[in-house]
Amino acid sequence: MALPAEARNMIYGYALTSAGTLEGDIVQDPITNELQAVVRTDKSRIPFNQLKYTSKQLKEETEDLELQYNTLTFSKATHFSPGMNKVEKVLQFMSLCNPDRLSWITTVVLQPNICKNCYRDEVLNHRARDLVTLDNFCLQHPTITFKFLLEHPYLSRSPGPFNISLLSFLTEADLTSRKLRRRSLYHLYASNLPLPTTTSTMMDNVADSWRDDNFGTTGTVSDIRLTAPNLKFFPVGIEAGAKLKEDAHQLAARAGLNERQEETWINLIIDMVTNGL
Repeated sequence: MALPAEARNMIYGYALTSAGTLEGDIVQDPITNELQAVVRTDKSRIPFNQLKYTSKQLKEETEDLELQYNTLTFSKATHFSPGMNKVEKVLQFMSLCNPDRLSWITTVVLQPNICKNCYRDEVLNHRARDLVTLDNFCLQHPTITFKFLLEHPYLSRSPGPFNISLLSFLTEADLTSRKLRRRSLYHLYASNLPLPTTTSTMMDNVADSWRDDNFGTTGTVSDIRLTAPNLKFFPVGIEAGAKLKEDAHQLAARAGLNERQEETWINLIIDMVTNGL
């Protein structure tokens, strides 16, 4: 018996609508060994397409139904086999998408669990080549934005009269930019505003030493420079809002900026946190 159109549409509306973000996993079928996309819930894993179990009619209508997605979030290193290069596995997953599927994707989010504490030298040393690979992929796929979320041990702390997490983020962001993009934040934002952090000369020396230690002075890798505008770095634990403006105001006052400089300074910080570095 065919479903009335009204009932059919109600079922479709219920099954294909989500009030919030759906989190999914890729699991392997124990019988067929095929990889399947499933919804992750607190209690169980549910295949994305539930419509085919409703009736014979809906099964026939939805057998070829594919979930269209525009944001991919890689949240756990455990999604991959131990010892595997995580960034390369992400790009391998992307390469398995045919052009039609790849055209759906607008954003890829790499959470800190994938490459923890990328700001910190001991980890960044091991991930720098991965970032170069990722940068090359971004240049080849300009319509896909990669959001690389970065942790820092101070991001969750805010003692004292100003937010140390914001100061820490600015210091580390400037150093990361010098290491990977070979440009300071001043050049990135076409601004001559002083950052209330380590001196520019000292930061350049640290970045140069880091490149020599990790890539040597010969070969193309020594010229590491991330240039893709769609590869963005975002801090974890800092959000745009009234508190961020107040923290930025206090940092500007600490740096001795005038009113006009302070306005530019606050806009710069909000832009970094909102749109990435």
